[in-house]
Amino acid sequence: MTLGPADSDPAAQAQALVQTALASNAPRIYANGLGLAVTGSDVLMTLWHNGAPAAVINLAFPTAKSLVIDLGIVLQDVETGIERTIPTPKEIQDGLARAQQSKLPGAPAENEKQR
Repeated sequence: MTLGPADSDPAAQAQALVQTALASNAPRIYANGLGLAVTGSDVLMTLWHNGAPAAVINLAFPTAKSLVIDLGIVLQDVETGIERTIPTPKEIQDGLARAQQSKLPGAPAENEKQR
């Protein structure tokens, strides 16, 4: 896709690229987990969906670095917009484990914990 002078606005360019991608036949992949490995020249990213591999993506180091930076910017914008920090999967698991522990027999009642 070639963007001409009329499309020199970065926001317009980004929107045009998103629309082109959504209109394409590129596969749509949902992931709720990921795994990373490093080779001598690439980063290998496995995307997981409910414990099963959904896709394997090889990224050159410069592309992987750009991905990290760009994702960081996008997620910072989301967190700023929602005025909340998005928890990591580990933080969610730890919170769920604490909630389960508090429901075990002999665990202090909620009003006792606040004292």
